[in-house]
Amino acid sequence: MSPFLKDEEPPLHFTRKIVADNGKVAWDELKIDHSDIGAAHSLGEPYKELSNPYSIAKRKADFAGKIERTEEGYELRGNSLTCVSRGNPEEAIKTTAKLVREITGKSVKILKD
Repeated sequence: MSPFLKDEEPPLHFTRKIVADNGKVAWDELKIDHSDIGAAHSLGEPYKELSNPYSIAKRKADFAGKIERTEEGYELRGNSLTCVSRGNPEEAIKTTAKLVREITGKSVKILKD
């Protein structure tokens, strides 16, 4: 099972997927879907976009994206096909950056895709 950020940090210089919800952050390898990371930790809730039958989104959480640990701290990017963010995606990544900073005590840089 993918670890919670508070319990284990990702390896240095490897990009990982993350899902954040209700003050918790879980991460895993890039080959794992965001929706599976969220489901494994009960983060977010099941989601089906009825207005778009071609959508592959299966989960909704506060934030889903990518994280990389660097010597300076962390870098965050926001994008996911299988897990949609609640509310405004720009605000979601800012809130998640603050949460990662609180959990790890390290700086967090938000990158654009």
